[in-house]
Amino acid sequence: MELMQVRVEMIRINLRTGAVSCTTLSPESLEFGLIHQGYVGRNNRFGYFGVSGPMPKFSGIRKLDFARVGADDCMSAIHSHFFLLGT
Repeated sequence: MELMQVRVEMIRINLRTGAVSCTTLSPESLEFGLIHQGYVGRNNRFGYFGVSGPMPKFSGIRKLDFARVGADDCMSAIHSHFFLLGT
């Protein structure tokens, strides 16, 4: 039984007004987000996350599209990959 649910959220801080907003990017439990290392320090459109699962602890990789923030889900479903045991 899994007791922990991890959410990926985008937090924006307006430095002029001090306003803070928080947006959930995916309802799925995702961990260990990465961006392409060649684009560190720049605006990034995509992030790659491990899909939390029972055993093994990661059941796949998800690619999130940050340009879809505000939609129901930022997941790029066509880029989902699942690891199969024994392959």
